[in-house]
Amino acid sequence: MNPNFTINDVLKYIYQEASSQLKGQIHFVRNRDDTFNEVLLEFESLRLKLDQLRLTPNNLSIENFLSYCRKQKFESA
Repeated sequence: MNPNFTINDVLKYIYQEASSQLKGQIHFVRNRDDTFNEVLLEFESLRLKLDQLRLTPNNLSIENFLSYCRKQKFESA
């Protein structure tokens, strides 16, 4: 058994969205193919780093937004 997995298949597996059948296939290959396992470990590491990433707008963007809001007249419904 040597299925070809797409990047989407691997991402579904990494984010735990894969079907039971796909999970089984990936587990099977992962336990028998060190190179494939290394790729999965790298993907899992990247996912963890992305999950920890926090984005914040720069101060100029915030000031522009607040300035725009101050100029607007808001009406209540």
